[in-house]
Amino acid sequence: MDETAKAEIRERILKIVADLSPKATFRPMYGGTVIEMCTADPETRITGVFADTKYVSLESTNGIILDDPHKVFEGSDKVRRHIKLHSLRDIVTKDCLTFLKQVFKIPA
Repeated sequence: MDETAKAEIRERILKIVADLSPKATFRPMYGGTVIEMCTADPETRITGVFADTKYVSLESTNGIILDDPHKVFEGSDKVRRHIKLHSLRDIVTKDCLTFLKQVFKIPA
């Protein structure tokens, strides 16, 4: 996946986050962007977007507690889960909006 495609996916996800939760803060960290409800407060960190060589990962700190009706979550960590995005279209087909609404506790 080229850098332009990764940037487009990342920007689209961050726009969705900003629309869902205008109070969310974005911070460069771990080679990606973490989203917190209070700047620089790890206790309020709820999600993040990270680019890998082959995909962009949308991650949730507490993903294990989220509903996954489409079975798109990946990961074997005790609590953390992620969705691999290979194209802009994956944002819709993998229902990232529902994932993010859950992360922000917004009714679907």
